Amino acid sequence: MRYLVLLIGLIVSLHTSATGPTWRTAAEEDSILKWKTPKEGFCPALFALLNKEGQTIEYVPEFVPQKRIEYWIKSGELDLMCGLAKTEAREQSYSFINIPIYRQDYVLVARRDDPVSPKSWDEIKAMGKDAIILLNRDGPFVSYLQKIGVTHVDSEAIDIEANFRKLMAHRGRYTFHAHRVALKTMKDMQLQNELRIIYPPLDSVPFYLLVGKHISLERQKALENALSQLERKGETQKLAKEWFTVTP
Repeated sequence: MRYLVLLIGLIVSLHTSATGPTWRTAAEEDSILKWKTPKEGFCPALFALLNKEGQTIEYVPEFVPQKRIEYWIKSGELDLMCGLAKTEAREQSYSFINIPIYRQDYVLVARRDDPVSPKSWDEIKAMGKDAIILLNRDGPFVSYLQKIGVTHVDSEAIDIEANFRKLMAHRGRYTFHAHRVALKTMKDMQLQNELRIIYPPLDSVPFYLLVGKHISLERQKALENALSQLERKGETQKLAKEWFTVTP
């Protein structure tokens, strides 16, 4: 709690002329493209546009782990988080503004010395225990793959870097991650010669603004209307193209 108080003391406003109740949030640690820095990335750019539509979004200009932000939203100490996929667990604990702010294609990543390139989940299922899929813990595909019968899944890793290390150690056959995040992480870890992306993407996932259950329906609707205005103007699409579009 004391840590949160200190961070809130650093909070910055993105647009001084915005009106209405303040939305409190924080820059998310290890989110690569959503928050390139605490002041640069898809999310701070989106917040600046939303403030021009009459919202007041303020955030802590320092990185905070995702789980801590989620906890603070659940406890009512923060209000909003940018760019989360819907999962059953999240929908039980939070609300979502029901307009996607961007979509991301998800791809399989394999070792370069592995010649097998499955093009569908049916092909993966047919491979049985020879096709262990490495996922991030609490990611959007953990429960989905179980539902469609992909049972050989390891979802213990906390991030994509950990999964890439497990893949290189032959502790799984494939990883499954957002396309641009996978490309950037391969480059950052200098694994372009060891790993490869399998095309085409197997799925595409919408991402949303997540808000706390303590937020009134009136405030949620106001934020949804502001997002709708940006969508009609093509602003959210422009931001998404800048930060998340990938040309293989």
